[in-house]
Amino acid sequence: MQILSPRHVGVAAAALLAMAQVAAGEVTVTTGGLDVNVMNLASGAGSNHVLWQMENPWSASHSTSLGISFAAASYDFAWSAAGGSFHIAGSNAAAGNPVLLFSSASGGIVIEPTSPYLLNLEGLYNYQLASGDREARLNIRVRDVTLGLSLYSLTSSAVPITGDPASGTFHQMEELTLTPGHQFSLSYFMRLDSYSGSPNVVSTGSGFVQFTLAAIPEPASVALLALGLPWLLRRRR
Repeated sequence: MQILSPRHVGVAAAALLAMAQVAAGEVTVTTGGLDVNVMNLASGAGSNHVLWQMENPWSASHSTSLGISFAAASYDFAWSAAGGSFHIAGSNAAAGNPVLLFSSASGGIVIEPTSPYLLNLEGLYNYQLASGDREARLNIRVRDVTLGLSLYSLTSSAVPITGDPASGTFHQMEELTLTPGHQFSLSYFMRLDSYSGSPNVVSTGSGFVQFTLAAIPEPASVALLALGLPWLLRRRR
């Protein structure tokens, strides 16, 4: 009997686990629109740009501006039967306004898995609000479209005129299990609002939202892994 080295056991175990993950199923991904937008409600002027199509893998970026206010976002998406990664980075600036001026990076994707997947979400947004009535917000939502059920919905916000800090960081994290055969909407926004303040001074924000999928091995695949590991630990002559 020959004992395999820890290194060979680790490599083989990883291979078996990868086989189990790939056997778990597939996930279909479509976009519900990925948007950057700046709107001045005092003047009625606005500027926006929306991306409606994507590939796998997919990387893209876009931006829009209105005077000294702007919104920009970049995307890095890739997915397979084993899982997927959907990274959105956003930045924006919003000048003061007597009514409302907002700058946002927002959008969503729709996924439909054919087997169970773990979804890990994380969002981080750094903001610096100028003087006046200004607001910063980060929102992330996960919704089971098939059941019409909200699985996660949280808006982090800062409004300095109510006592919140004028600068800071929002951070959200959550893990969810996605039911096979259901459609799920994953959406977000990173937004700055100005209800007053100098039109020559901007609030700024930047951050990211990350959705990560990992296939959950089917029971049969887990059983295969359990049977295979002892065999790896001892190999007959």
